[in-house]
Amino acid sequence: MRLLVIGAGIGGLAASVALEQADHEVVLVERAQPGEPAGLGIAMGPNALAALGRLGAADHVRETGNTAAGRRIFTRSGRQLSEGPWQGGVIRRADLHDALRLRLCVAVQYGRRCVAVEQDGSGVVTRFEDGSSELTDAVIAADGLRSTVRAQLFRDGEPIYRGSTSFRGIARYTHPLIADHITETWGHGSRIGLQNLGEGWTYWFAALNAPPGTQMAPAEARTMLLETFLNWHDPIEDVLRATEEERLLQTDLCDRDPLPRWSTGRVALLGDAAHPMTPDLGQGGAQAIEDAVALGQVMDGATDLVSALRRYEERRMPVAYDVLRRARRHYRIAQLSNPVLCGVRDRTVGHLPAAAARRLGLRRPAWIETERSAATHL
Repeated sequence: MRLLVIGAGIGGLAASVALEQADHEVVLVERAQPGEPAGLGIAMGPNALAALGRLGAADHVRETGNTAAGRRIFTRSGRQLSEGPWQGGVIRRADLHDALRLRLCVAVQYGRRCVAVEQDGSGVVTRFEDGSSELTDAVIAADGLRSTVRAQLFRDGEPIYRGSTSFRGIARYTHPLIADHITETWGHGSRIGLQNLGEGWTYWFAALNAPPGTQMAPAEARTMLLETFLNWHDPIEDVLRATEEERLLQTDLCDRDPLPRWSTGRVALLGDAAHPMTPDLGQGGAQAIEDAVALGQVMDGATDLVSALRRYEERRMPVAYDVLRRARRHYRIAQLSNPVLCGVRDRTVGHLPAAAARRLGLRRPAWIETERSAATHL
């Protein structure tokens, strides 16, 4: 069958690989022009690596990225609040995209912006901004947080701004603290995480409580970040100072409420189009890849596409929405700004049993903490 995938980000690339493996013809379109994928670095947990293994891309990720054995949370003074296992990797987004593109037969068609989908019992017509169209048997919309297809099918409004803006960057810098652990450090309404990309590079992200629409030029943002994180524990300030302005990105932290379904007839959502979440558990990309694996499995040999897409959403919705809710809980705790509540949080987190920490989103579920449980989960 001929299937259209909208969006050539992580989810769209992974879905295209999975559908080709299921012997379908894939048309892959992307609204942007070719270029470096946004986001710089990304953490790939054990469940993501297990899913990438199903797509034949895990070895490439391991070879081009760096591995991490665990995750630690600190206060800004450097006191450790918690530590948990996390047998995953950290990789440049560009390398992850390459790992998936290398598994594809189809070429990405860039500069094709979807404006509408129309379907009947025999197929789907997708219309593009340039006046062109594609007739396919089904459409998989992996077109991100502000999905055109989601807006048309479900009309659930704009993404929900969670109250923080995020900055990300990479720096030519290394430090023993993050040699084999990813870290997150909490303040009052602000936090920063560090991840070792390997080959002398560190990827970092910061989240600061701010009104919606707080956009800053890179030079202004760099100065503000250095002031905000002044005197936080090593190596935070040094990493920020080593970050060049052109390697700094800003995005607001948003998600969406769960939908009752992801598919309507022959059209289905995938990845951020289906379940955008804050990056608190490092699971946005991982959940998109798991979506892709599940989609490929239900579409392998499928003759009734509508039923297959229903099976896909029934399999994936409970898992993805569980992660989304855990990410929200982690966000609320990590971004607390009231000094008294932050003090209670910091005194409590380190003493929580593992089960309670997972319920609050402070630790990942077991199936995304270790490779063995991740492989079993899939």
